Amino acid sequence: GACSPVEKTVIKESESTVTAKEGDYVRLSLVVKGEDGEVLDDHFKERPLEIVFSQHTGEAEPNGSWKAGNVLKKAVKTMTLGETSSFRVKDQVLDKFGNKPFWGTGVVCLEISLLMVSKEDDINKD
Repeated sequence: GACSPVEKTVIKESESTVTAKEGDYVRLSLVVKGEDGEVLDDHFKERPLEIVFSQHTGEAEPNGSWKAGNVLKKAVKTMTLGETSSFRVKDQVLDKFGNKPFWGTGVVCLEISLLMVSKEDDINKD
């Protein structure tokens, strides 16, 4: 089925114009909340995630679900450095193998802060 749009709400604006480009190394913190605001996962709040950004992987799966890394890339695509935003995801977010739902089967809100964008040539791409 067609996947629902990921709805973005800016929590904290950024003065920066720096955005992630293809192959950039990005660091972000993440808090996952349910639709009622209950925190489901704040593991990556104090231990930021580091990912290699690529445009083409920021897409939903053919069945409309999302792999966790892909929904993060889709979010980062719309952000500037230092921004904090919430992304409301109605479609299921699955683990990287596309198996089990990461945070249950309901709507989740991903609160993401873009902490760093850099061109790290020595970071191994997978």
